Amino acid sequence: MNKKTVIFVSNSGPDKLVGGVVSLIKPLAKRFKAIWISASNDITNQATHEDEGVVLKKVSLSPQVYKSYYDDFCNRGLWTLCHHQNEEPLFRDSDFSAYVEVNQLFASEVIRCTEGIAEPIIFINDYQLALLPKLLRSALPHAKILFYWHIPWPGHGRLKACPWRTELIDGILGADNVGFQTNQDRDHFISAMPEGLDFEGATNLGVYPASIEWPVVKNSQQASMAESRAVIAKQYRLQASDYIFLSVDRVDCSKGIIERLHAIEKIVDLNPSIVKNMKFIQVYIQTRPSILKSREYESQITGLISRINHRHGSNDWQPIISERQALTKDQLSRLYRSVNCLWVSSLADGQNLICKEYIASRDDEDGVLMLSQHAGAAKELCDAVIYDPFNVRDAIDAFNQTISMGDAERKKRMISLRQHVRSNDVHLWMDQQLLDLCEEAPLVI
Repeated sequence: MNKKTVIFVSNSGPDKLVGGVVSLIKPLAKRFKAIWISASNDITNQATHEDEGVVLKKVSLSPQVYKSYYDDFCNRGLWTLCHHQNEEPLFRDSDFSAYVEVNQLFASEVIRCTEGIAEPIIFINDYQLALLPKLLRSALPHAKILFYWHIPWPGHGRLKACPWRTELIDGILGADNVGFQTNQDRDHFISAMPEGLDFEGATNLGVYPASIEWPVVKNSQQASMAESRAVIAKQYRLQASDYIFLSVDRVDCSKGIIERLHAIEKIVDLNPSIVKNMKFIQVYIQTRPSILKSREYESQITGLISRINHRHGSNDWQPIISERQALTKDQLSRLYRSVNCLWVSSLADGQNLICKEYIASRDDEDGVLMLSQHAGAAKELCDAVIYDPFNVRDAIDAFNQTISMGDAERKKRMISLRQHVRSNDVHLWMDQQLLDLCEEAPLVI
């Protein structure tokens, strides 16, 4: 199978530094004779080039079309629908028209790339391209089409807010195999399928929790634990006795950053005698600067961190260290290997690969994962300290459990977490979908 040509399709390409979909496809594309098609919002960028044996192609979109398709329909519409339960999504006819246009442009590029390939395998990723499977099914009847929905699928009541929900479902069902992160997402999708919906062929619907490549870093030059901690201690002026919490998030309401900061403020209020030996490092990365709500949310985060540090800090100590720029893999690895706990507070999340990267980095078999029950990964990573980020009391209890955990329990939990992530890496994730692609008996008829 590794010698087969696989066409990977996603909105973002390998030039994007931050993003779960990109981090998934990168190691997979190197396994195959791969073509990777993604979008460009610069109409002059039409170059095809090769990177590490992978042929990269761009679908060129004008800035106006890209904004209507991506910023408005995909993010203010679909992303909000799937993640922000207390916010109404924005759906406009003009934005859906742009979404249709972009999916058609992707279809044309995929069709061009399949010329000369008898039975192409096409792997389409995420909510930006939900119409693409059906567009390709009619044009490429001999193709094997996989589609993966990376984010939560909304409950039926919530989904009704989208006027084009039937078109999206119909488009997705053009694939031979459709993947979801959790059983709940799959169940929500099935319950949303209109009665009597006619779709060509037979579609498998499967649950395949996304994962990472193991090991994350294969370079033998990786810094030791002691070297990593020395670099981080110097960079952030940490003491050897400090208990360090780390959070790494894109700027988005669904990540629960504000809720976590309120919990930290309450913790500092309740524990004035111990918090001087603690540090909370918050990395938050703006990936959607063109969207006003994203910029406003970033300002809220910055303002709240400033208020907490001003209220509780001093000239020589502040509880929260903020980092607002995207970090390199090496920088993130040093942080993962240096902190005592990774704190993930997602309010809604397809999977959350950050927590799996953290687990894979801990070859000292130490460290604690404090994980929101609303992250898809919580269904798998049962040895994390799992809590409800909507409940401040629950967050405080999880914090107390984390800092009081003994060495033996920490080690036992981390060994179990590492074994799970190692045994369920990104290559198994892909292989399971390819295996189900070849099954004759469909899960949904």
